[in-house]
Amino acid sequence: MIIELNQNYLKISDQRDLLIKVQSPEVHLDYEVSTDTRVIIINDTTKDLHLKESGFVTGGAELLIAYLDLNQGKTFYEADIKADKDSSLKIISKYLCSDQKKADLKYTCLKERSSIDIDNSAIVLDDASLELSCTGIIDKGAKRAKNHQSSRCLTVGKPKTAKIEPILLIDEDDVEASHSLSSGTIDEDVLFYMNTKGIDYNAAMRLFISSYLTLDERLLKDYPSIQDEIRKKVEQCLM
Repeated sequence: MIIELNQNYLKISDQRDLLIKVQSPEVHLDYEVSTDTRVIIINDTTKDLHLKESGFVTGGAELLIAYLDLNQGKTFYEADIKADKDSSLKIISKYLCSDQKKADLKYTCLKERSSIDIDNSAIVLDDASLELSCTGIIDKGAKRAKNHQSSRCLTVGKPKTAKIEPILLIDEDDVEASHSLSSGTIDEDVLFYMNTKGIDYNAAMRLFISSYLTLDERLLKDYPSIQDEIRKKVEQCLM
């Protein structure tokens, strides 16, 4: 199901497979999930946006949230989502920063055998800024819980700020937890190689960034037209 979200609040509480295209400048998504649920959120507006997520995953369910931010305005994204006993949360977020973006994300393992996996990717363009704080939490009593996160950041030109802060807060011994962070610039050798194959610098840059930001086709298998739409939006942002 595709939702053009013009309202400020949406509660997601039953079994759903949703693709949400954000239209409102202020959005609160509230999850109360007890069956496997997949939510894809695409933010490609040109206006400033405040996006808030909150909620729980219970009953041994898995909640997958894939977030793609192509917004050309300012974005403030905050999340506070918790996984209960035997439940899992998978987060995939991708950001194309052409203005100011700030994210404050918290994902908590509440009880035993809960699992959280976070994958953040960002490209920060010339004169843009990104400040992303991502906190993985394991509460006391959440034995055999898993909380892992990885983040990657590429810069293009001279961004104002490109800051990603991975945090782990662990209050239990019998757990698995990790975080990783990599940052850098686009490999000029790759761009040169593409140039030798007849692809000019600007086209190679657009192709490289588009491939970095594109969501896995398995996530969009039910929405075949969306992938092409995403590629066109990425190219528009880079023109």
